[in-house]
Amino acid sequence: MRRIAVFTDIHGNLDALQALYDDIIAEGISEVYHLGDAIAIGPEPKATLDFIIDKGIISLMGNHEIYYTDIISTGSADVNEGELAHQRWVAEALGESYVDVINNFEYECILNIEGVKIYLCHYPFTSEEGKFKWFNNFDEKIDKLAFRDVDADLYIFGHQHNGSDKVDSDGVRYVNLSSAGATRGNDTTYAIIEIHDNSFEVMLKNISYDKPKVIKKIDKIELPEKDFIKRIFFGID
Repeated sequence: MRRIAVFTDIHGNLDALQALYDDIIAEGISEVYHLGDAIAIGPEPKATLDFIIDKGIISLMGNHEIYYTDIISTGSADVNEGELAHQRWVAEALGESYVDVINNFEYECILNIEGVKIYLCHYPFTSEEGKFKWFNNFDEKIDKLAFRDVDADLYIFGHQHNGSDKVDSDGVRYVNLSSAGATRGNDTTYAIIEIHDNSFEVMLKNISYDKPKVIKKIDKIELPEKDFIKRIFFGID
């Protein structure tokens, strides 16, 4: 049997990441995947990214990583004016030293384990790098065609933050993980996948973390779009 851990959208929330990772280690799992958006929204993009790198967590490309590399290379990104100020803050916090690291992030990861094929990505994307598919009703259109027509038994992705778990008419499972870092509740979330002899099981774990501490960190810094972030992503009015 092989066990892996998968989480997504940690979004600069170091406290949630530490709580989540401690639980993964307590589970005896050493193979860990993050599905993109390590940075932005939360107060500690650099420390969060350093933690992921230092622990050897395999991280994929998310749209916020693309915004960072775009700003470093061109000074701008394909976002609205308010978010652009926030993304420039992220780029300033990281500096230019992470560009090569992030540019080496893959857009997808395909695992073949004991007869089970698992497809991981941040979100379905086009063949043109940097172009994610923005489906407003993705869950209603869910099928393998969205994932570059790659045949798999299990598709795991993130980005939407709300989470879903669906099985199509062929028995193929699609798990949209909730954001591990931009949490409206007081828990962070990850999945354990157990694979053995042509079968798999997905277990979702909710781990409590010190969310008030994170909000205090946000309040103490000059974070562009602070009130919007607290309200929309953390549920704080």
